[in-house]
Amino acid sequence: SNHKPNLGGSPAPNTISSVCITTPGAMCNIAFNKDGVIKSLGAKVADSDGAAYWTSWKLQNIGINEGSWSITATASLNGQSKSTSDPLSLKVSP
Repeated sequence: SNHKPNLGGSPAPNTISSVCITTPGAMCNIAFNKDGVIKSLGAKVADSDGAAYWTSWKLQNIGINEGSWSITATASLNGQSKSTSDPLSLKVSP
């Protein structure tokens, strides 16, 4: 995924694709946090290869604005849940 998008779409695009790799059949969600405000892509079920894809989503569609957002992916299956944080932040420019 592009970790340095622009809200205006230039010079970097504001349309992003994201992926969560986990166990097949697990429910996965990707969330973005800035100053206690959390925005989410919404949960998806991982396919038979263990991947959940969010393709061509726009920052504005989930309410992400300018600034640095931390990224966390959470996968859940059979009552167990695991999370991981992206070492890179989503740095959104105007």
